[in-house]
Amino acid sequence: MPAYLMVVDGKVMTMDEVKKNKAIDPNTIERVDVRKNEPALVLAYGPEAANGVVFVTLKKTAVVKKDPGK
Repeated sequence: MPAYLMVVDGKVMTMDEVKKNKAIDPNTIERVDVRKNEPALVLAYGPEAANGVVFVTLKKTAVVKKDPGK
């Protein structure tokens, strides 16, 4: 499966980061938008966005954990 990029409330996260940290509680998600095959994505986010970008918007009270051990 090709890698793609995730942008969570404007913060770029790789899928490995999301899977490793279990950073997003599904109950905190307000909206998910998937975009692919748009050259502007690569211009904005670099080559990591070549396979697409998943934009996740969290509810206002949600927090993304960068390190679940802390």
